[in-house]
Amino acid sequence: MSSVEQLIIRDDFYPDANLIRQRAIEKEYHEPPGSTKRLAKTAQCTDQEGRELFELVMPLVPEKDIVSFRVLFRYTLAGTTKKTHCHVDGTSYAGIVYLTLPEHCAGGTTIYRHTPTGDHIFNPQHQHLYDLQDESQWEIAEEVEMAHNRLVMYPGQMFHALTPVFFGDDISNARLTQNIFIMRPGDPALSQGR
Repeated sequence: MSSVEQLIIRDDFYPDANLIRQRAIEKEYHEPPGSTKRLAKTAQCTDQEGRELFELVMPLVPEKDIVSFRVLFRYTLAGTTKKTHCHVDGTSYAGIVYLTLPEHCAGGTTIYRHTPTGDHIFNPQHQHLYDLQDESQWEIAEEVEMAHNRLVMYPGQMFHALTPVFFGDDISNARLTQNIFIMRPGDPALSQGR
C-alpha cells in the first residue's frame, strides 16, 4: 500500500511475465535523437502488445474518456545519465511494468514532492517555481522498489523519476521495463505528438 494518493502498485501483474520479457529482449531498440549513448533505449510495442497491457490496466483507470495510449519497452544500462532530477509525462496516467529478472532488480521509481509548494502533482499555477534540475527543491514522497513483474501506475502529471541505480552491461541484466502512457482530452502529450 502506498502513502501517496493515486499511486497504484500491483505485484505478479502479468500471468506470464517471462513471455513479455522475451518479447522485449527480441525487439530492435533505438536511442533518443541526439543521444550520447547514456540515455534509455526504447522499442515500440506492436499494436497487440500494447492492447494487452492497456486492457489489463484499464480497470485501474477511473476515467473512461481515453483518446489514446502508447506502450513501449525501455532499458537502461550502467553508466546511464539522467537528464533531470524528476519529471512529469504530460499524460493522464503512466505505468511501468518491471521486467528485470529478480536477481538483477535494484532501484525502482521515486515519487517527488516540490518542497516550496508541497506539490507532488504538476500545478500550472506553480510552473514558474519548478526547477526540475535543482535537487534541493525536491523531497522524496515515496520510493517504490523494483520487483520482477510489478506494475507501478500513477497520474502522468505526478513528479517522478527512476530511482538512480543503473546497472547491467546488456539488455539481459539491465533495468528493463514496459511503459504505458494513457491520454485523455486536453493532455499536453496529445499536442506534442507523443
